[in-house]
Parts: sequence; structure tokens; C-alpha cells
Amino acid sequence: MATGTLSGRDRVLAAALRLFSRQGFTRVTTDQIARDAGVSQAYAVRAFGGKTGLIRTLCRDAGAHVETLFRDMTPSSAASRQEFREQFRIFAFESDNMRLLAQLFACGADPELGPLARDGFLRVSRLLHDDLGMSFSETRHTLAAGMLAATLATLDYPRPADPIVEHLITGSE
Repeated sequence: MATGTLSGRDRVLAAALRLFSRQGFTRVTTDQIARDAGVSQAYAVRAFGGKTGLIRTLCRDAGAHVETLFRDMTPSSAASRQEFREQFRIFAFESDNMRLLAQLFACGADPELGPLARDGFLRVSRLLHDDLGMSFSETRHTLAAGMLAATLATLDYPRPADPIVEHLITGSE
């Protein structure tokens, strides 16, 4: 990985996002992240207060990224809401941020990460319903499609996938 002009902290965040989103939180070590980022393990741990601090920082950043994306795509009509849902599904399938959040949602029972996952999910739900004016049904449909896409992305299905999985990914028959 080229280190370029990114700070050591930014390189750690980029490496951790890539590794955690693809391999999950338990399989990745701070040593792996530090090696991938081109920094010492001590630096990676000190910069974020440990692995959990790094996960929390990444998940907060990913949640903020999703919220910004939603606000930028504000749908105002039924047609634009359908397009919004389609764009969210594509984003959910292709984004390391969404893959990371899918990993976070799997940690609901964790005493430190579970509240972060629940709070993030509620914030996005409120954003869709309260701020963007989606009905409860539209909010549910949008979140369900996005979470399904993020879940399928974390499963790393080869493309094209089995026809039923491909339908779940694309929504087309």
C-alpha cells in the first residue's frame, strides 16, 4: 500500500476499514492493521486507545458518511425515493463503510459495540423518517434493502451469483 501524503493516523484508519470490513473485528489484529498502514503497532494502539477505540472511531465515521450521503440524496417524490432506495442498495453492496457497519450490527450483544450499533441504526432510521419525510413503510423498505445488500456484500458472493442471490443483490429478475 502506498503511504502517499496520508498521515499515520489516516493510514491506520484506511487499513483498519479495509481489513475490518472484509474480515470482521475478531479476526483482525492491531498488528495486521499497523503492518498494512506502515506504522508501528504501538502507534496504532496509542492513536486510538486500542482496537475497540479504533472500531468505535471507524463506525462513527462510517455512520456519519451514510448520514451525509442520505442528506445529499434527499428524495422528495415517490420516483426519487425509488431511485434513492436503488442508490442506497448499490452503495450498501459496494461500500466498505456499509460492510463495516454490517460487521458492527453483528456485535449487538457486545457491551461496548452493541450500543453504538443500536444508536447508529436508530439515527439513520430517524433521518429517513423524520428528516427526509419517508413513511414508516418506506423507511422499513429502504433499510431492509440496504441491510440485505450489506449482508450479502459481507458474504462475498462471486458475481454473477446463484440466480436467487443475484435477484436479491440486483432486485431484477
